Amino acid sequence: MSSPEIAYGSTIPTKIDDLEYMYAAQNKSNRLTNINDYAYNPTGYEGGGQEIKYDVNGNMTEMPDKGISKIRYNHLNLPAQLKMQASIEDITIDSKYRADGVKLRKQNTTITSGYMGDMVNIKITDYLDGFQYLSSGNPPLPPGGGGSESLMANSESARAFERQAYSIEPVALTPMSLKNADLQFFPTAEGYYDYKKDQYIYQYKDHLGNTRISFGRNSAGALEITDANDYYPFGMNHLKSGNSFFGINSYKNYKFQGQELQETGWYSFKWRNYMPDVGRFFNIDPLAEKYPTWTPYAFSGNRVIDARELEGLEPMLINKTTKNLVIVNQGWVGNPPKGATQAQNFVKTNKEGGIDYTGIGILNNLNSLTTQVGIFASSTGEVTKNDILTSIQSFRKQSPNGKLIMVGHSMGADNEVELVKEHPEINVDLLFTLDIADDPRSGYDDDNIPPNVKTAINYYNKNDGFMHSSIGGEDIEVENSVKTKGINVPVSASHTEIDNKYKDHAYDSVKKELNKK
Repeated sequence: MSSPEIAYGSTIPTKIDDLEYMYAAQNKSNRLTNINDYAYNPTGYEGGGQEIKYDVNGNMTEMPDKGISKIRYNHLNLPAQLKMQASIEDITIDSKYRADGVKLRKQNTTITSGYMGDMVNIKITDYLDGFQYLSSGNPPLPPGGGGSESLMANSESARAFERQAYSIEPVALTPMSLKNADLQFFPTAEGYYDYKKDQYIYQYKDHLGNTRISFGRNSAGALEITDANDYYPFGMNHLKSGNSFFGINSYKNYKFQGQELQETGWYSFKWRNYMPDVGRFFNIDPLAEKYPTWTPYAFSGNRVIDARELEGLEPMLINKTTKNLVIVNQGWVGNPPKGATQAQNFVKTNKEGGIDYTGIGILNNLNSLTTQVGIFASSTGEVTKNDILTSIQSFRKQSPNGKLIMVGHSMGADNEVELVKEHPEINVDLLFTLDIADDPRSGYDDDNIPPNVKTAINYYNKNDGFMHSSIGGEDIEVENSVKTKGINVPVSASHTEIDNKYKDHAYDSVKKELNKK
């Protein structure tokens, strides 16, 4: 793996990383044991080539190159305690979790060595459903000990161990009128509310959920950019931009794929922790047994341009800021196993099962802070339908009045029509289907649209079914024309190409529905 940077005042790129990965069992294992950096540049990956150690479950316990001397895990394979050393710092991080793996508290105890002695700094972060609190547990300084706050400002952890990537977040003065001095920020539909600065923060995110720009109005009412990020494909920030900030317990730490950047330099996903300078997780995939052909340490299946890391969460995990939900159910290419109905996970066992961006998978690009898109793989049984149903139920608990849109091709469309017929309590704003088809050996094409669907648009092959069979070629009929607006669009496109040829029609229809007031 090689990463370049452009030095100030120069157009010549400088190589910061030239990494060689060494694996156990003479490179036949998936367990990484050494990383050699032939760029000999501590920017990016620190280098060193020392041995990486693991516990019996496959979780990393020691990484001397990064100064990590010990990681102790709980029964969920989540890090309960971490110890690391770097230059003047001795860091211990203790974390507590709920029984379902949600992080509740993180305590950072850092001993910083200065010319006057050691300074102990304790920061306690509490996580409460998106609300983040920060308190200090600093002990009294010993006589003659302590030092300057500048020691912490100049430490490696103050910049998440990427000194050239991040500027230090300015410390905000706490107004006396604040009711809770520990509360730092909490999420809103468009970004965050900075409680310390009394400032609403709006964020622009790309198609992978990466935070690119955070902005708001300052005390004078002028628009200001508070944080800006550019990323290498595997998530490491570009260097020397001067516009990307890191701070203890700041909303600005939620960067790559919306995950929290830790003071250790890695991103904390729910079930695993990720090193963007290495491009790998360092603890085990909770669904590793379901995907024996994939390494349990790979990030996003090594598809970092078009896919997000979902960590095998089935069904969809609804984001707290989601107002609208778009369910996309692709055509059948094989039955996904239980626990892998989302296309990003089905591709791990079936190379044809990933997000099809040449077809209706393009709707994944509509992901935003308030609109969440789930791409599923259709199935002949109930597996996919059950996961879609659970996702919708979770969505409705959070956003009872938000828009629900469903798009499906072939058996994916048939799954969706069956689901809305079987569950009249599901109210669908738009159902967009392309050549509805079921398995002719076990069922029939569902083309009657129930009254819990407001608008149904159906594109179908007007010539005949798939390969002159009874598969596809169906128009739809609405059961109640007063409650449902039904639109049939006969087209000249085969069953297998109709989603590729008319994906833009589906995309535009969904976007139009989302923009309706």
